[in-house]
Amino acid sequence: MAYVMTELCKEPSIPSFDYYNGILEGYRQNGLPTQPLKQAWEHCVEEVPRETERINRSACGQLSPRRKKDRGR
Repeated sequence: MAYVMTELCKEPSIPSFDYYNGILEGYRQNGLPTQPLKQAWEHCVEEVPRETERINRSACGQLSPRRKKDRGR
């Protein structure tokens, strides 16, 4: 499953409190472990500011677009 943002909302952002809690409640209702969701939240909180800065620098011509890291392949 994937969640695709509309064109108007494609800037990186942290999910709203209500959105996150709705997903969390769904995890609980279905007996899913919530730790992976919490880890994803923490990753998002760390990554959103970095990605926003990267996009802003790229838009201003100060940085070339990020390339995929070589994973030893």
